[in-house]
Amino acid sequence: MPFISLQTSINPRMKEKLQSVIFVFCIFFIILIFYLAYLQLIKGKDFLEQAKYNRVRIAYIRAPRGLILDRNHKLLASNSVGYSLYITMEDAKNKEAELKKNLTKLFDVEKENFDLIYKNRMIRPYQSQLLLKNISKKQLIIFEENKNSLPGISVRLEPLRFYPSEGICHIIGYLSEVNESKLKDPSGNYDPGDLAGQGGLEQAYDNYLRGGNGREEIEVDAWGRKTKVLAMEDPVKGANLVTTLDLGLQALAEDLLKNRKGAVVALNPANGEVLALVSSPKYDPNIFIGGVTVREWKKLINNPDLPLLNRAIQGQYPPGSTMKPIVSVGALSDDMDNAKILNECTGEFPIKDKVFRCWKKDGHGKVDMGHAIRYSCNIFFYKLGLKLGAKKLINIFKEFNFGNAAGIDIYTEKAGLISEHSQWFPGNTAQLAIGQGYILATPLQLAIAYSALANGGTIYRPFMVSKVISYDNKILKEFAPVELKKIDFPPEAFNMVRSYLWQAVNGSGGTGVRARIPGLDVSGKTGTAQLVARPMDEEEEKRLPAQLRPHAWFACFAPMKNPKICLVILVEHGGEGGTSAAPIAKELISYYLKDEPRNFDMEIN
Repeated sequence: MPFISLQTSINPRMKEKLQSVIFVFCIFFIILIFYLAYLQLIKGKDFLEQAKYNRVRIAYIRAPRGLILDRNHKLLASNSVGYSLYITMEDAKNKEAELKKNLTKLFDVEKENFDLIYKNRMIRPYQSQLLLKNISKKQLIIFEENKNSLPGISVRLEPLRFYPSEGICHIIGYLSEVNESKLKDPSGNYDPGDLAGQGGLEQAYDNYLRGGNGREEIEVDAWGRKTKVLAMEDPVKGANLVTTLDLGLQALAEDLLKNRKGAVVALNPANGEVLALVSSPKYDPNIFIGGVTVREWKKLINNPDLPLLNRAIQGQYPPGSTMKPIVSVGALSDDMDNAKILNECTGEFPIKDKVFRCWKKDGHGKVDMGHAIRYSCNIFFYKLGLKLGAKKLINIFKEFNFGNAAGIDIYTEKAGLISEHSQWFPGNTAQLAIGQGYILATPLQLAIAYSALANGGTIYRPFMVSKVISYDNKILKEFAPVELKKIDFPPEAFNMVRSYLWQAVNGSGGTGVRARIPGLDVSGKTGTAQLVARPMDEEEEKRLPAQLRPHAWFACFAPMKNPKICLVILVEHGGEGGTSAAPIAKELISYYLKDEPRNFDMEIN
């Protein structure tokens, strides 16, 4: 058999092709090595982080909010604990329809709430988002029984806000979950699911109250269930607020306004402390603790009685006859002899083709300034207003800070209105002198003005927080009274008007007699703010629809020397101020100055 050689000759063309194939494979292999190096060395950290998110979840441990206390350390806002339902969208992936059905059936979760979270699922897919706050024990048992059919759903025990009294709702405000714009704001330092203050002290002092959240890194299995804790950072409790409020006075004012629309403002005229601030009707701030439902929110905002409106600082009303002492101080500063003027009141006063009336149909006869304030004579002030002129009246009101927000330390305060209309007629001036026409004021503004009458002409900025104290009882900040301005009117003018206000309550025939308290020297003025032209007789006035009846005012301070409280009461459509509002002032002053010793210097025991 012939010998066959293993060596064979290779075609040169084949050799070239083989070399080209080997070259291509080498290039591909080099690229593969470089890509693997890129994935391991450069992108490895990112992929490791993504892999970590596939098994690790970040859970924020909510910091308990600081307490809110009255001047005597009685609770206005505190904390409780409760279970809340959270959802992690990545763990619920591809099971949204089934999950939505189960949540609606088992927990009555509103579809709108789930749809909103699902719509934004790509923003925070690996972070838990609040679904239902403060679930009941029954709902907790339901969760435990059905958790295998609720992928991505977890339960946490966390602090919840609690408000012992509904009457402080307009002062305190409420909490709601932060939106995306707040989360993106680096100065806010909010975490997903955090609650932030809305309105009142909760919003104004949110940075102090909310503290700092803790963090918990947990490992989860393929179904999103917690397997172990990898790391934990404890939360820092929020700071406490000590307010200037007197909870007893606040609660009594709330009770006296029950079933009526209106407001009560109580200030310390010596420094601007807010002792009580009530708006009626109220709402229950605790409904926001579990996250208010769409149905509940619509019910609140569509309520014709406007319970969300803080009438004490946002309600703007014609102040009526409560402005007569303000006009008198300005008139006396212009000329002290204005006190001696005698004006004839016949019950009617014609100005051009219009007749202006006094509340007393037959008139008061000849009255001077003191008797005009005591009896609340309109005709005297029509004539005094015309003598002073519209420009001077407006300047007097501005001196007492009407037309400006005073800067109380809760938001949404309204500035009221003082119009300087170009088309001004004598009738407008006459109306302005009795607090009608082109003037609107909030109850707070009137309380500030009467505080200035009481203290001799100093306008203080009203404030509600005296101290911020850390959870370990260290004073972080103290707030001192702020003097906004000193009214440049002579002391004699203030002294004289104060004596007239005392006569309006304590003198014979005074309109404020129902606020009289023997031994406490209440000084004050009634107001009946007309919404329509005064009817010709009392019977016709009684037949007016409720919404057209006048607002009832009473503004006062006590005692006359060294006054410790200034009060303004407004009863919407309450009729006569002396009938509806003055008795409320009597109860409040009696409680504050007589029935119980008060902590006037804000010292905390």
